[in-house]
Amino acid sequence: MAKEIGYYDPEERSREKEAARLRDESRLKSGAVSPDELHRENSLIASLDLSKARIVRRKSRPGNHRPR
Repeated sequence: MAKEIGYYDPEERSREKEAARLRDESRLKSGAVSPDELHRENSLIASLDLSKARIVRRKSRPGNHRPR
């Protein structure tokens, strides 16, 4: 069974983005969504729960460090 390989079509992607913009605009005008809700839906960072995020520093391995 052969696997289908997709491809990127910039023109198709442009049409998809325009359609999404029109949907967003329509939803805003109808009051179905607030600007803040729409921003959260469309933003990767805004949709993350940063209260559970943490920054860690990895221990460097011998020979795997950069001089300062």
